[in-house]
Amino acid sequence: MERLSGVAVAGLTCPSCGQRDFISNLESTTIPYGANEDATEVPVELWVHTCRSCGEAILDESAEDAKHAAICAHLGLLSPREITEIRNSLGFSRKEFAELTGFGEATIARWERGALLQNASSDRYLRLIRRRPQDAAQLVVPSEKKGKALSERFSCLGPLLSDLERQARSFELAPCM
Repeated sequence: MERLSGVAVAGLTCPSCGQRDFISNLESTTIPYGANEDATEVPVELWVHTCRSCGEAILDESAEDAKHAAICAHLGLLSPREITEIRNSLGFSRKEFAELTGFGEATIARWERGALLQNASSDRYLRLIRRRPQDAAQLVVPSEKKGKALSERFSCLGPLLSDLERQARSFELAPCM
């Protein structure tokens, strides 16, 4: 167990006595995740700050980040930090990353803050971008092709998409009886 003694933790004040002097320990624990028969205990390491004056134990924002990252690891998902690193490695703002991926800008912000877990398909998409960042620019549909037929937008899929578009145009709902 790692231990820091007599540290002033930035922005942390003891809610019981108002002091700012803590002993901080990195503690291994588990947190519950899931419900009913799917419930499990997920291991996590948290910094616990204990006030030297009154003994009050306090968790700071880093504990919430660690809990979220542990749940992401348990589920096999990228953590908020990893998602942010993918976007930053491309040099994109959230708005630019949203345009690239088709995800909403607010959704990306929620993933990066840890307010929302991405689904498995979004996670795989992000992993592909991380693995081949040099190909990421090819994901963007040029503005002059937006609104055009799929076969025009994605010419490499031409014959398959032409058939799908033809089927889509001829599709009609049967009248309700």
